[in-house]
Amino acid sequence: MLRIDRIRLFHGRMSCDLRFSYGAVAAFAWSAAEIRAGKWTGVGECLHAAPAEVVPWAAALLGQDALRLDALIAPIEFDWGRSVIREMLSMALHDLAARAMGAPLYVLLGGLRRARVPLMPCLFPPSPEEAEARARRFVEMGFTALKVKNFGDAARDCALIRAVRRALPKGFLQSDPNGGYKRLEEASAALPRMAEAGLDAVEDPAGATLEEYAALMRVLPRPRIILDAPSRGDAALGRLARLRPCDAVNLHPNMQGTFSEIRDRAAALRLAGIPVEIGGTGYTGVGAFAHLHVAAVYGENFPFGEIGGWMDHGMPSRTCVAPLPIREGFAEVPDSPGHGGELDYAWLAAHAQMTELNEPAASSRSALKP
Repeated sequence: MLRIDRIRLFHGRMSCDLRFSYGAVAAFAWSAAEIRAGKWTGVGECLHAAPAEVVPWAAALLGQDALRLDALIAPIEFDWGRSVIREMLSMALHDLAARAMGAPLYVLLGGLRRARVPLMPCLFPPSPEEAEARARRFVEMGFTALKVKNFGDAARDCALIRAVRRALPKGFLQSDPNGGYKRLEEASAALPRMAEAGLDAVEDPAGATLEEYAALMRVLPRPRIILDAPSRGDAALGRLARLRPCDAVNLHPNMQGTFSEIRDRAAALRLAGIPVEIGGTGYTGVGAFAHLHVAAVYGENFPFGEIGGWMDHGMPSRTCVAPLPIREGFAEVPDSPGHGGELDYAWLAAHAQMTELNEPAASSRSALKP
């Protein structure tokens, strides 16, 4: 038994310079959890969780056996605000159990499918000129896959795509308008133009239903359509498997729930014949390590992106863990116990607020529920 006796929660805000079709983001909130059982510790992270909402979910784990993993985390219907908290705690529990077992995280996830995973930095460029300059820097570092944010304006989006393609003439290029094309007709007209500009795949191009995405699949020529937001939740996943409105699904971290649920969703998609991409996360770095293992087990042939945190986001180069080791555009999956991310407590002391939870008396333990 790995009895959970202490949990430390860290909360902070980090400056950034991110542009999306729905607006610019200058800062985001993040949380990290350290779960301890005796001499063993596991860590996880998430974005945008309200600290007051994290505490009851974390407190419910005190005194429990960490080896029960996600059985300790109450199941819910998909809800983004609570799903991110559940993922953070699941990440920390899996890290803790794997460290205690002396095994890499990928062992608990089902076994390593690929030891080296291609990475896909995400560009948030203000102009085509800047897009090309930033893309060239990544290409010079050895990256063969890039992702560029789009905005739901075909002329502007295709200019950005062409600029990145000039810097990346042969690699994999994906864009993400974040549902920026609000009308189906606009998306239908934009997709052939994106393909002509050199785009390989587009993620969530339209603010559309799954039925409307099924219609977009009939547009030719077009990039491969990858769905993220419309696939979230089990009900959506069931409809998606029936309608087949995409070429692949991005199981984007922070949007799925527990690691067991990520496993089940990846298995369901594989049975439906729909490939899986693992999107990026980990603006503090913890999630980048954990989801590298997820991408190595479930991510099939897609790159792992957006490797958030220290690349092209206008954010500090140092966060609460050392950056993911990257060589020539690839990351080797760590063989050390756990997911491989180690908290930098000096950085946390300077940039985060901490809440500490200790194991309650036995008489009160059963009352602690989220």
